[in-house]
Amino acid sequence: WAPIGLLALFAPELLLPGIGLIFLHMTVPWGHGVDRSWGGHVHHMGPALPFFTAAAIFGAARLLRQVQRLPEKSWPYVRVALCVLLAGHALSWSHNWSQYYKLRLALGPEAPTYTHPAWILVRDHLQPEDVPIISSELALAVSSRSRSYTYDESLEDKAPGKGLAAGTHLIVDHRNTPVYDWGMAMTGAEEIAKEGPFTLIQWTPGALDTNIPSQLPRSKKGLPTWPGMPRDRSVMDGVPPRKTPPPPPTAPWEPNAHQGPGQAPAAAPPSRVPPPR
Repeated sequence: WAPIGLLALFAPELLLPGIGLIFLHMTVPWGHGVDRSWGGHVHHMGPALPFFTAAAIFGAARLLRQVQRLPEKSWPYVRVALCVLLAGHALSWSHNWSQYYKLRLALGPEAPTYTHPAWILVRDHLQPEDVPIISSELALAVSSRSRSYTYDESLEDKAPGKGLAAGTHLIVDHRNTPVYDWGMAMTGAEEIAKEGPFTLIQWTPGALDTNIPSQLPRSKKGLPTWPGMPRDRSVMDGVPPRKTPPPPPTAPWEPNAHQGPGQAPAAAPPSRVPPPR
């Protein structure tokens, strides 16, 4: 709610539930299906957005009612001053945000200087009802869809035992042969589109996956740059540099931080038995 002028502060009864959700999100023990970091980012926080939006709307209304109690002659000046103040705050916040992430500001949408092949395949060849499967590194390309999976992460967590049968299409760099062969082993599998090194594979609807690997394959590292693709994100105008995320915090109630559920601590806890005399 910072970019909209902190108007939500004038409606604390609506703002507090959203803050409570953030606090709950940030205090979930490490390894319990929630990513949180005080110094980095907070995502999966869509449920808090309606509270912030409603608080901003009611806060603006209350502020305007207070303005109307001033002498009538001063109304135009106060309204202009409030508009300038809110616009200045929003512009300042946006400027700081863009500087931090090294983004280029514009008055309207602009065509990107580079479009990743995975985005092109999704945009030009998938229907809204399709369920794509992609690597976790490129999950942003399908994040706007109602349902999608990553073959190296969420497929195992959210669709255990189904394998590629949980989706309808696979987008994979064909140089990652274990994943490519996995997709082509599906019943009726065929390549329906290619873009750069990436291939879009489709199979017979409802086909079962009889070749689920015992361990899900990972994205292949160290592949050479494909012709026409930028060698590094730093050469693309308006693209922020890649930063190493801050390490997760160690809370006092988490003596074995970074240990997921069911995992034993790295070292045995000290014995509480007193030494023999």
